[in-house]
Amino acid sequence: MSDLINTAGATTDEISMQFPDKLNWDQYEAIGKSLAQIADFSNVSLPWYIGDWLNYGEAKYPDRYNQAVKFTGLAYSTLCNYAYTSRHVPRHVRRPTLGISIHHEVASLKDTERQDELLRQAEENGWSKQEVRAAIKGKAPTKALPDKMPSFDKEPKKLITFEEWYSEHEEDLAQAEDEFAAYEIVWHAARRST
Repeated sequence: MSDLINTAGATTDEISMQFPDKLNWDQYEAIGKSLAQIADFSNVSLPWYIGDWLNYGEAKYPDRYNQAVKFTGLAYSTLCNYAYTSRHVPRHVRRPTLGISIHHEVASLKDTERQDELLRQAEENGWSKQEVRAAIKGKAPTKALPDKMPSFDKEPKKLITFEEWYSEHEEDLAQAEDEFAAYEIVWHAARRST
């Protein structure tokens, strides 16, 4: 993945993209097009790359968001969230095991030590973004559960193995923002199959 980007003058690691001091428009645009070619939004690194790319171009290229929407197909608001989070969560605080949506929760905190502490706890405890949000507010994070649990009063129409079910729903699960969203997908699929 990084080969596409590195050829345009940028360097990458798991959680950031760094740029040379001077980058002309053609090089900047080439990096954006490379990011769009990756198109693997299940990859934890890609939102960071897009956010860092947008922030780099902030002063030099005012049309960067229009280009990013065109290149990536992502909504303007999503791109703004990536750039905001990338700008407010320093590289040394970012955790490659956590998605950008969890980092977004701590981005508004001015104290990077507090950001780092919350992200460490989220990583160690497997917190969702809702749990990080609760911790920021000083509440004890608790695992969220759906309002209603499914009832299975009748026999399922067909019994399948988890592997069969997973292969049918893998794409949906990859789109889930966090553990709770993935749980909801499983829950709704279970309701449909009874």
